[in-house]
Amino acid sequence: MRSGVNSFSIGIEMSNLGPPEEFTDFHYEAVAQLARDIMARHPLITIGRFVGHNQVSPGRKIDPGPLWNWERFRALATAELKPLKIVILPDNTLVECNPKVEKGVTRVDLRSLCDALKIALPTGHMLDPLRPKIIPPGITRVDLRSLAESHGWDVLAHRLVPDNKIYLRKRDPSFNENENDS
Repeated sequence: MRSGVNSFSIGIEMSNLGPPEEFTDFHYEAVAQLARDIMARHPLITIGRFVGHNQVSPGRKIDPGPLWNWERFRALATAELKPLKIVILPDNTLVECNPKVEKGVTRVDLRSLCDALKIALPTGHMLDPLRPKIIPPGITRVDLRSLAESHGWDVLAHRLVPDNKIYLRKRDPSFNENENDS
């Protein structure tokens, strides 16, 4: 047993009541995605360095416990991701807009996303008043979040393993209309 582990480790907390409650697909997918992100940012952290609380502090800690399937987690965290896809809800329409993550920003083909969202091709105007960005003429790829949100779309459910999808949903203006009524 080693002391002071919290000073040099990253803890991942999963909400689960423990036996007999089993871990869900979402638990595995979310933790695998987080593990992928950690390993991408810190190359010295490999899949073999992910351990349970019970392994670091046996007898004192019991999580994640015997129901956590380490093989499944490691397989998901190291599996080759499917290409990123953009999906429009509620009818699950797949948008062929060549999405790629570049420096943490999802960029998409401007014309094909505009066609799918049924919005005018925005050239030479500001996208988002909170983060001013101008799209000059001739730009063919843009930040998905800026374009979608500036035209009334919400960007949801981010890239869970193994689906690697981002969902767009038309913003419901009535959703927050009563928020200040108290």
